[in-house]
Amino acid sequence: MEEKSLLKEILAEVKTMGTDIKDLKSDVTGLKSDVTELKSDVTELQKDVTNIKSDLEIIKINQKEDHQILKALEYSAEVNKTEHDRMNIDIARIQGLQKNMSENLDAMKDIIGRHEIDITVLKKRPV
Repeated sequence: MEEKSLLKEILAEVKTMGTDIKDLKSDVTGLKSDVTELKSDVTELQKDVTNIKSDLEIIKINQKEDHQILKALEYSAEVNKTEHDRMNIDIARIQGLQKNMSENLDAMKDIIGRHEIDITVLKKRPV
């Protein structure tokens, strides 16, 4: 009898082990599925990182171009300021010349006015 009960215990243990193995198989299948999903996610992340790198490269190129444009604009602004300063100097010089010419004209008017008076006085004298 003891053998029968021992065999029954062994059989029960084998059945229990069978269900445990089935559970392990389903757990392994679930793990395989999870690993497959992880691989898929990693692949997507790699694609995203590649796209981000590409976008960053484009941004760097655009930034370099913008920097070059800014430098050109700064140079142009300096050239324009220099020309503006030169024009201001020329205007000041022309204003000085105009003032001098105006003063000379006033002096000439005074001289001409005196001559006119002298001519009028001379005309009135009897000859």
